[in-house]
Amino acid sequence: LVCMAVSNGFVTSSTFSVGDLHGDYESLVEILERLGLLSFGHWSGGNATLVQTGDQVDRGSGSVKILRLLRQLQMEAPATNGHVILLLGNHEVMHLQGSRGYLNPAELASVGGTRAWEDLWAPHGEIGQQVRKEMQAVAVVGTTVFVHAGILPQLAEVFSIAGVGAAVADAMNSWVRKRIMEDAPRLANLGNLDPKVHHDFFEVPGGKRGRQHDILSQHTGLIFGESGPFWCPTLGTNSNETLVCNLLERTLSVFRAERMVVGHMPQATGRVGVRCAGRLLLGDTLISDAITGLGANNPSAIEIDAMGKARAHYFPPLHPGRVSCGGHKAVSCALCGDGPSWCNGACQWHDGSCVRITPEIPPSGLQAQLPDVDWVHAPAVAVTAEMPAAAPTALALKPRVDALLLPSQMLRSRTEGSQKQGYPQTATLIVWVSAYFLAV
Repeated sequence: LVCMAVSNGFVTSSTFSVGDLHGDYESLVEILERLGLLSFGHWSGGNATLVQTGDQVDRGSGSVKILRLLRQLQMEAPATNGHVILLLGNHEVMHLQGSRGYLNPAELASVGGTRAWEDLWAPHGEIGQQVRKEMQAVAVVGTTVFVHAGILPQLAEVFSIAGVGAAVADAMNSWVRKRIMEDAPRLANLGNLDPKVHHDFFEVPGGKRGRQHDILSQHTGLIFGESGPFWCPTLGTNSNETLVCNLLERTLSVFRAERMVVGHMPQATGRVGVRCAGRLLLGDTLISDAITGLGANNPSAIEIDAMGKARAHYFPPLHPGRVSCGGHKAVSCALCGDGPSWCNGACQWHDGSCVRITPEIPPSGLQAQLPDVDWVHAPAVAVTAEMPAAAPTALALKPRVDALLLPSQMLRSRTEGSQKQGYPQTATLIVWVSAYFLAV
């Protein structure tokens, strides 16, 4: 007897989540092929579910190819009872708003220039229709919530008027889809939000959901802005573990879920981050070589099986050697900083420069078992404050390769900034590294 996870009206054996791709088509193909989800350019995943958690586009030159392949697999998978779920990231939202600040110039030229790109993303264009009609803000599969950046409980609770569990996701997705069906003039202001509105919404005491719903109806920036599911870094970057786990607990209770999987916040170790005793997994492992530089990227995926067990799959470069991390002044890879004390777990200081050490990896890649959701040893929920006020501090990380599922020290890295300021904005990532690898 094979146990299956039931969610959103369908049954699945395993669910695979892939984080921010940022135009790296080759890495997407590598990940899917080595997971057994893609063969000879077509879906081969049976009744598995694939969730891509947003930011398919920008930086690299393969955004259109990524979108077309994922759309093709989305149409093919149901023939074998499989499913492909595509989530919106802040970069897809920015393109709907007409922002092309991170579009790769080579890709722009390949489609025929600015006018051709705008036609692709128009409401009736090929990509415009796909993003507006086929992508969603949040997905619930089994007992796991998938979203690009994270969902704060105040937003989740507003949509709980529709019910609990998957009904909350359906209500949020319907709300978002209705707004993004609007054209560019409307979309241009979606992320703008008066600070007073933000304060009024997040400070409304529990029980006054009607008032919050009214505010949300009038101010789309609560969803499309810095505190919404496409941008909000709070769950992934705030250093107060108790605060983060308190917020996460409230959100998960609305969705009737045990775990949340997000992208958006780069994990400079190149490994999946773990917080709140396994209830939060951070899957942006810097997959795209447009960010890290060729050979220094970290293709990965998260698998959650039918029993709820989670493991990370890593597919590093197959050839050993040193690859420059670029130093703090490099555009493509600015993760190592300006000295030995800054060097993070993915790099080493060597002969006056920061370099990444790439080990010899078998073709099948590596696996790291992620921790089960641990309700007993999770940080105590005893915080009443709703939103963080101060930026967290940071220390260097020196990962262990001989220990299983040990919390890491704090790690300084980079993550996406606000819509107003753009990427990157220095922030702090708190990462729990699962560093015990099992060769497949």
